[in-house]
Amino acid sequence: MSTLKEHSATLARQFFEDVFTKGDRALAQQILAPDFVYYGPDEGIHGIDNFFQIVNTMRDTLNIQFIPEVVIAEDEKTAATLVTIHGLHEKNFRGFSPKGAEFSLPRIDTFLIVDGKIKEVRATFDHQLMFQILEEGRKEDHSQRVSPALTRS
Repeated sequence: MSTLKEHSATLARQFFEDVFTKGDRALAQQILAPDFVYYGPDEGIHGIDNFFQIVNTMRDTLNIQFIPEVVIAEDEKTAATLVTIHGLHEKNFRGFSPKGAEFSLPRIDTFLIVDGKIKEVRATFDHQLMFQILEEGRKEDHSQRVSPALTRS
């Protein structure tokens, strides 16, 4: 793998392991472009400050952790990830009172990298399923839907 591909893969991992999971704002300033956009919600979240409002809310209310399972770096401009999200609903989140819900869910993200920084992330994720789990206080692990296929030879 070339150095540029490795850099793209490293950025994608750091985005989840350090920025999203740990809330490392100093690293975010280094790896995210000033005009960064996160498309989780359809309309997108523009800018690092607005993104960190979501990061901090999810970390505080859902004790969220993002584990990159697969990172694919095509070149210096693009990367894609398969990530498992683990969460424990501890405080009110978007109108849902905590009922002890725990979840592990898969998501796929694509990254646009410009001048060595992440300019855009687009998340594909079953928000409806997560909201149902939170509303009903269920404990569900959906990560196994993808993991066995990844380990086959």
